[in-house]
Amino acid sequence: MVNKLSVKGTPGSLRRVHRSLVLRGVFDSPGISRGELADRLGLSQMAIGRIVRELEVAGLVVESVQAPASGRGRPASALGLRADGAYAVGAVLSAYSQEVTVVDLCGNPIGTRPIAIEDISDGEAVLGQACDAIASLLDSAGIDASRVAGASFSVAVNVDPSRGVVLGGGYLGWKPFDLGVRAEAALGAPVSVERVADTLVRAETFHGCAPDARAVVLIHAATTLGMSVWFDGALMRGAGFHAGRIGHFPTRPTRMICSCGRSDCLNCVASGWSVLVRLGEGGGPAYAPARVRDYARQIHDLIEPTVPTASRAARVRRLLGDAGVALARALAYVDLSFDPDVVIVAGSLARNDSYFRGLLRGLQQGGAVGADLVRKTTRSTMAPVHAAALVALLDHVYSPGLELDSFGAGAGVAGGFADG
Repeated sequence: MVNKLSVKGTPGSLRRVHRSLVLRGVFDSPGISRGELADRLGLSQMAIGRIVRELEVAGLVVESVQAPASGRGRPASALGLRADGAYAVGAVLSAYSQEVTVVDLCGNPIGTRPIAIEDISDGEAVLGQACDAIASLLDSAGIDASRVAGASFSVAVNVDPSRGVVLGGGYLGWKPFDLGVRAEAALGAPVSVERVADTLVRAETFHGCAPDARAVVLIHAATTLGMSVWFDGALMRGAGFHAGRIGHFPTRPTRMICSCGRSDCLNCVASGWSVLVRLGEGGGPAYAPARVRDYARQIHDLIEPTVPTASRAARVRRLLGDAGVALARALAYVDLSFDPDVVIVAGSLARNDSYFRGLLRGLQQGGAVGADLVRKTTRSTMAPVHAAALVALLDHVYSPGLELDSFGAGAGVAGGFADG
């Protein structure tokens, strides 16, 4: 239960917090009554009634009256969300995925569109193309821009999410720039910015495979490796927003050269790029940011081959399995450090059975710690672009930052309510 006395601030800020808690409560439990919400949140019936009226006027919540099953007693209210009361936009910009999507208030996808990108290494140009794709998608879906609460950009670069600023190019080679401010100017809506791994773990703990977990580690395994750690309702970002660099964990020397210049990084033994190099298809032993889209395309062809020869398919399966085993060894140290109750493996490699089976096999070889990790470990099935849209809902709808005045006098939805 969230007690109202545990939240400090001005009366206005407290009201915003309580409003976000009520809206989130209806999202989590469609059909919940005012009384149940009051008990769950530690708020008075009067406060709940006032907030519900505000949300009804804004077109976000609808209340129906249900007669008691016995036919006697006072009718109970049932609160639900108006699915088209608000929308949120998600965009993912990585080597593997460049697309945008829009979801309704319940998180249901309305439409998705790829972004036509020629040079992914030019971050500012990529942002402009993404904003154009968003505008086109909203127009084709017939969505009123005034009902769009905000957007979230999930990017495969280092960012300061508190300011929406790109700090460094990461594996895409982007130069630093103020992504959040530029996107807000282009879209006319608030924008949040997160790394891909952080986006995924926030979405999974909000409306995915780990909604009740207290401590979650998410490993993003694709061209390279990234990690996000969630603890007690917050991300562990690090003093310089660089937390989660599991791909640079030291392992054993190799003949490869990671993007950081070392040859003993986990990226050199457990990533998709390392598998390409071992197959002789990585264009050389040194990681090259300019080839990042080529890497992504080649890895996609490895894990979802069209017509592979039997000998090549067997070799690819073996190398992917070996890479999974190498990740398992690193996960043992992650488990000892963070003691998560859930470990989520996401990214293109996680979807590959050979890689995931290799990971589980490596964990099983790790004694008691490994056996415990097998029990905790699961694969993400959430698309990164959908995760970005869910984070946009979190940041701009189910948040004290929600501006109700911008929604006018309601969505004009006829009767009933949607399931969250």
